[in-house]
Formats: sequence, C-alpha cells, structure tokens
Amino acid sequence: MIKRTISVVACAFAFSAIGVAAQELQPRIRLGPSPAGVDETVVLEVEVQGAPTQDYFDASFRLENLRQLSGPSSTASVQIINGRTSSSRTLTWRLTPEAVGPARVYGIEVQVGDRTLEAGEAGIEVQQEIPPERLRRGQGRGRGSGRSLAEQLLQDDPFDRFFRSRRPTQRSEPRIFLHAEVTPARPWVGQQMLYTLYLYTQADVVSVDPDELPDFQGFWVREIPEPEDQRAQVEMIEHEGERFGRVRLLRRALFPRRAGRFEIEPTRIALRARLPDEGPFGMLRARSADLERTGNAITVDVKPLPDAPAGFQGAVGVLQLEGSLEPAELEVGDAATLTLTLRGSGHLQGVPEPRIPEQDGIKVFPPQQQARERIRGTRVTGSRTWQYVLVPEKPGLWQVPPIEVPYFDPNRGTFDTATVEGLSLTARGGTELTQQDGNTVRLHPIRTAALPAAERSHGLARLAPWLFVMPWLFAVGWVVLQRRPGSGKRIDRKALAAELDAADEHDDPRRAAAAIEDAWRAYLTSRFGIAAGVASTQWQKELERHGISEARAGELVTLADDLHYLRYAPKLSSTEDLRRELIDRSRKLMRTL
Repeated sequence: MIKRTISVVACAFAFSAIGVAAQELQPRIRLGPSPAGVDETVVLEVEVQGAPTQDYFDASFRLENLRQLSGPSSTASVQIINGRTSSSRTLTWRLTPEAVGPARVYGIEVQVGDRTLEAGEAGIEVQQEIPPERLRRGQGRGRGSGRSLAEQLLQDDPFDRFFRSRRPTQRSEPRIFLHAEVTPARPWVGQQMLYTLYLYTQADVVSVDPDELPDFQGFWVREIPEPEDQRAQVEMIEHEGERFGRVRLLRRALFPRRAGRFEIEPTRIALRARLPDEGPFGMLRARSADLERTGNAITVDVKPLPDAPAGFQGAVGVLQLEGSLEPAELEVGDAATLTLTLRGSGHLQGVPEPRIPEQDGIKVFPPQQQARERIRGTRVTGSRTWQYVLVPEKPGLWQVPPIEVPYFDPNRGTFDTATVEGLSLTARGGTELTQQDGNTVRLHPIRTAALPAAERSHGLARLAPWLFVMPWLFAVGWVVLQRRPGSGKRIDRKALAAELDAADEHDDPRRAAAAIEDAWRAYLTSRFGIAAGVASTQWQKELERHGISEARAGELVTLADDLHYLRYAPKLSSTEDLRRELIDRSRKLMRTL
C-alpha cells in the first residue's frame, strides 16, 4: 500500500512544495521604466528568491517624487531545473511620478516570516513627455494621456475597486488527474516491463491514499522502490498545452507469464488538495477539498517467443554463466564441487538447474541451489547458483563437457546461449587391496568397506561376499515393491494430500500458495521424475511426454499461474477466497494425475 504525503505545485497559484531546498533569501528590486514621463505608470517589483510560499510576506518603503496608485499584488512560483527545486515570491506596486527630475524608492524592508531583509533603494529619471517608442507601442499611458478627469476618477475610484473585488467571480478548478504508463508497450513473454503511475496536478496536493491498485494478473510483479532523494519529487511538465506539476507515485516491474492480451486495471486514489480562492482586496487564499481520481486502464499485447532451441527452459533476459570446479585434483572416492552461477537482467526464479552431461566413471549428485535478486535503478537483476558434488569412481583425467543454458534476449529478439567451457578433473590412486594369491587390486572405497582385508580371518572372508550382497538384495526388493501398480502413486498422493491439508491451515494466503506449489513440485518429481527446478511453464510438455492428456496438463499449468499470482498479489487484494479455491482445485486435479 502506498501512504505518502506529497505536495505538488503549479506556476499559476501560490502554494507550498515538498522538496524545495532551503535557500538563502535574496531580495531583488526592479523599478521602471526609466526614463519615465510625468503621466506614465511606473512599476515597482520586490522579489525574494528562496522565500517559502507558505510564510508571511510583505514589504515597506518610502517614496521620493513618486506616488502610489495601487498594490501590492502578490505572486509566487516554483521552478525545477536539473532536478533542483527553487521558489520565489514577488510583490508589485503601480506608481506614478509627481514632477520632472529624479525619483526613487528607498528604505526598502522586506518581511519574510520572522525575518526582515534590507533591500536598499532604486531610482529612475522623470521627464515631461513619455518616450516616443513606448507611445507607438501603446504603452505608458498614465493619469492623463487623453482621459478626462471624470474618466480618471471613475477608473481609479478605490471604493469601486473594493466592491468589485467582493463580487463573486467565476472560478475554474485546477486540473488533477492520474496517468499510468508501461514500457515497452508490446513485450515478449518473460521480458521486463516498467509500470509507472503519475499524479498530474495544478494545485497543492497535501495527501494521497490509494483505494484500489491493479491486480496485475498474468504477470510476475516486483516493486521498484523509490530512492530516498527522489520521493515525492516534483517536476514541471507541459501536457496538452498546460503546465502541470508531476509526481511519480509508484513503479512496478512486470514480467508477462504467457502470450496474449492483458488489461491492467486503473488505480483509484483519494486525495486532499488546497485549491486557490480569491478573497477580499484581491488576496489569494486556499480552501481544502477532498477529491477522488481514477487513472487509466492499460491494454498490453504480449508477443509469444519464437520457436525455441533444444534445451530452452524459459530463461528470458541478458544472461551469462560462470563455473568453477574445486579441487581440480583429488583421490578416487573424494568429492569435488562444481559451482555454476547464472546471472544477468530478468526474472530468474523459475530457471531450472543446468543439466550436467553424464560420463562413465563420475558420479554426479543433485545440486544445492541459491537465488538472489536485486533492483538496479529500474531493472530487476538476479543470480541463480547451483553446486553439484562430483565423485570420481576410478582414476584418470576427466573433462567435464561445456555446460550451456539457452536464453531469449528480448533486446535483439533472438535466442542465445550462456556457456561455461569444459573443466578438468584429475582423480588419482584409490584403495589398494592385497588378495590371498598375492595380487594387488585398486578398489572403490564403497566396495572396500564390504570386502575383507588380506589380514582378516578366513571365516570372515567367506562371509564378506554376503555382507556386500545382502544390502543390495534388500534395496532391489524395496524397489520392486515400490514399482507395483498403484503403490507409489498412492504414496505420492497421500503426501500431496497431507501438504494440501497443511496449507489449508496457514493464516497467510501467500505462504499457503508457496506451500501448495512446493507440494506439487515434490509430487511431480516423485511421480513422473520431473526435476523440482523445472519452470511451471514447462510442466505441460513434460507431463505430455509421460502420457498425461493435454487438457489435464494445461489445467495444472493454469493452477501454477494462479498460485504464483496469489504469492505476489498486491497487499490490498483479497486473497482468502482464491486460496480456498486453489486448494479445492488441487485436490480434484490430484485424483486425475
């Protein structure tokens, strides 16, 4: 959930802005034009850079050879240049000269909050006539300039201005709206998309509280956290010919799970804004308003991947594979560790372990695996590490063939392969045994434990073969019993049913979804020999190879997609009903597989 206070600004109103850096207050005085005619209007501006827009702001001064006609009027503005925010406030008066000669404004003091700033003075020259260039442009007409005394009195009547300011005027509300964007617009299956939600406003927004967020069904979802120095940062944007303050509310990394057309629902928020209002004497004041805004829905067309090469297991991104084998030299029967690390951009959680080519004389055990994920800017990067144990069964020099992980590069739209070149392993020696006839043989350590040593008694020597054979007989018998029709299947189902019952007791629906998915992976491994690391998108192909119908296999893949959605559903989403539905579907599907 997003619960964040932001303040957004627009040039047309006086407002406060979050993120305006503390600045040294710098008053500037402008008085002009100069020279000015006796009947011309002169403008005095007092501007303070860095003045907070919510603080008290006023100025006092003295006049020499000038008389005040009107003012002050007040304006405020905020600018964002190269990511830095600055504010300024300005007071403006209209003055008129009284006689030919020098004129000045002096003793200027500016009050900003509880601070008083000395601003010095400013002066102009006054002449009898208005400069011809300003007359040609129609400027500079002041107290006289072709108007009768009655016209001047009617126009400059202060009572008329006072009552006119009290009359109701039509006020246009500033625009505030939400806008969501995704890039790229037409992604490949598994390619990262960036979803961004913006708030555009022409008023001061005090708080934002989301009522509804998209469910992002059909996508893996990762949150892109906002950097501390960019939270609620305001940028000025021109949209449809108007100026807006724009704030980024949230970003999500989305990974499409399958091809097709998907709709990302609109976001709805409640917000409180301070809207500008005009009071007596032309003063600007603010009124608070509680508003609701709904953003735009987005339709995404996800492109299917091209025909994949052999061995492709669903990895999408820009990847590289690294490998090491330690130790490179060892005794027969000792263990070496083969470490493979797949890293790069993209969602790597579902990528299965690489297959190690089999070689006669080396025993390869299933790997231990570890996954990490990071956010770099707006890109999701990750790594998967697998550690295999390799045990040589006889001496010699072994060359582990190149290990390959095919992946799809969405930037180029083609398949590529991450490869680790061949690694070498040298196995030396072994266990020596001197038989009764005097010959020496080299044995694997497992056999050594069961066979007699030369110095053992003759009776033990005759029992030794049975000591070696009996455990294997028991093992073969157990395998035969397990392979009786329906026996293993019942045991697998019983274990799956127990896991489903346990998941039904979870308080957290998301943890329940993870437990259900793990239970299905264990069932598929035990029942069909499908490796636990195989991506759920590949289950259908694997099950069909074992004689499961396309409809049943597709139903399990759909179930896995829904489980993944439940695991990463937004916190605002109601997931309890979905959890119960997925458990019921699992129980029904279990009876048919």
